[in-house]
Amino acid sequence: MSMPYRIVEVEWIDSATQGGWHDRDGDHEMAKCLTAGYLLAEHDDRYVTANSLDDEDGCAGTMVIPKVAVTKFTTVRGA
Repeated sequence: MSMPYRIVEVEWIDSATQGGWHDRDGDHEMAKCLTAGYLLAEHDDRYVTANSLDDEDGCAGTMVIPKVAVTKFTTVRGA
């Protein structure tokens, strides 16, 4: 099966929450995320990836990542 999509890795930051009781003076760090998948689309403000594709134009596991959150973008395979 031939797929015309690039496989990419996207490192990005996200908001984070902490449940339960904790110190007010804690680190309060953002979450550092890594997403790998097929790049379905690139827009001015976001990337759209999917973790699975089928042979009938279907996809599963889509993720929309705002470009302002991206710290590193790497093409693993493809044009």
